[in-house]
Amino acid sequence: LRSAILLLLSPIVWLIYRFISEAAGVKLLIFVAFSGVKLSDIECVSRAVLPKFYVQDLHAETWRVISSFGRRYVLTANPRVMIEPLAMGYLGADAVLGTELEVTKTGRATGFVKHPGVLVGENKALALKKLLGNNNPDVGLGDRKSDYPFMLLCQEGYVVPSNENAEAVPRGSLPRPLVFHDGRFVRSPTPGTALLTFLWLPIGFLLALLRIAAGSFLPTRFMYRAFNILGVRIVVNGNPPPLVRNGKLGVLFVCTHKTLLDPIFLSAALRRPVTALTYSISRLSEILSPIPT
Repeated sequence: LRSAILLLLSPIVWLIYRFISEAAGVKLLIFVAFSGVKLSDIECVSRAVLPKFYVQDLHAETWRVISSFGRRYVLTANPRVMIEPLAMGYLGADAVLGTELEVTKTGRATGFVKHPGVLVGENKALALKKLLGNNNPDVGLGDRKSDYPFMLLCQEGYVVPSNENAEAVPRGSLPRPLVFHDGRFVRSPTPGTALLTFLWLPIGFLLALLRIAAGSFLPTRFMYRAFNILGVRIVVNGNPPPLVRNGKLGVLFVCTHKTLLDPIFLSAALRRPVTALTYSISRLSEILSPIPT
């Protein structure tokens, strides 16, 4: 529901951001995206998912300039909690100044922001002045007119124009390797991608039901072909080990997922059922499982 509201509001947010007020546009996005969400959940997504997409938007030449300085500070209109894992964990930033989310005593975001509000325009300059005092930075990089106030505090200021065709920074150039975690399965949540996702939901739901039915009710020897017909590609390299006979020792397969997906696909690849030893799975998963657990 939240993602659908964000998608419907995206044209309105764009109009507000471009023609009325950057701060108002950011506030609206923050309210819809974070109202009632646990701060710990926001921090988890910021660590596991967002760095991948932020790095994709980091220009190689911009990073070359940033990495040439010993001390680095990041100023952003985005919530600080979203940017800090990337900036301090992968870009070597000494501090991150961003919009601060208002949080309840129970650790949930209210959807509002703390004083002085969204960090745009003069608020960026004031935050930088508060952090560094009279020690003006050597170089300031911005990408829009609202960055001019803080850039005026720097000895040199440069505007980096938006360029979708610019070369992204090579992952090997970062001070620390970027580990994807769960983010490797997530696509950038642009409005276009979100719209395609919602259009696909009815088809995807029916297809998921067919795949669950094929895995739950068909004999294991037929699962491989059924999955291929339903669009699930299973690639088998090498020869599967033969069945254990006459009391000989069998083969132990170690799967890396806590769910039953790995052993189920392993059974489909072997074309025979294997017994899965797992933990913390739901009773429904055990009932639907086509293999013994």
